[in-house]
Amino acid sequence: MKLSLNTSYLGDTGREEHCLRSIKAAGFDSIQWIHDWNGDYMYAPSEIEQIADWLSTYGLVMGDLHASKGIRKDYMSFNEYERKAGVELIKNRVDLAARCGARVIVLHMPIPTALWNSPRLDDLYDRVFRSLDELRPYCIGKDVRIAVENLVQTDFRKETEQFERLFERYDADFLGLCYDSGHANCAFRGTGERVGFLERFADRLLSVHLTDNDGRGDAHWVPFSGSVDWTGIARVLVDTGYDGYVTLESVLRRSGLEDEAIYLEECFARAERFRELAERFR
Repeated sequence: MKLSLNTSYLGDTGREEHCLRSIKAAGFDSIQWIHDWNGDYMYAPSEIEQIADWLSTYGLVMGDLHASKGIRKDYMSFNEYERKAGVELIKNRVDLAARCGARVIVLHMPIPTALWNSPRLDDLYDRVFRSLDELRPYCIGKDVRIAVENLVQTDFRKETEQFERLFERYDADFLGLCYDSGHANCAFRGTGERVGFLERFADRLLSVHLTDNDGRGDAHWVPFSGSVDWTGIARVLVDTGYDGYVTLESVLRRSGLEDEAIYLEECFARAERFRELAERFR
């Protein structure tokens, strides 16, 4: 099992080299690059080269990368110029991933609650499909696939419908699922589908986020701190033969710890605990 840690454990921006050096010191060999995941920031070629150099210096692998659905550069926007800018923003992340050896980028596709029962829902999908159609040849040319992440502000029926529509249109050579355990624990709370959603789409799984909470909010606790069904998740990953990266995605400020080094040691220990749990099903 290829375990990694999110680079954004201190925050979404800044201190990039420090975080990479510290992640390596804690025992991890791979990372998911999550810096600048939620904005319009575009990496310049010089910045892409610097990130690649840091990874080489510290002996780290970029397992995958969390791309950005921007604010003004939004691939889902009804404004055509913003939609096009959003496509360019995602291409920028594809370039970063490809340069650093990552073969998967993670992307959010939030559907506003007000649109679920609205005639405009099909219009929104039309915008999304237009953007993905434009991205597909670019991604395939760079050997990078997109993993759409399950989110919190939804329910099982809506989330299932969304991914069925996506996977009906796009093949696995371009598009798949990023399963977020914390999001599923909140969105499907009390339904028995926290792991069922993963089982349903396991054949399209490209990336995994391990994060815990109590089901009432996306707290980004370290695994084994809340109510996520870790045994169920480990079983599914082993049963389906998933061989992609599994990223422990938590944040220091919500860990109850103050010392960064101790926190990272705990992250590594929890990641190893999950690995050992999964080994029981082999």
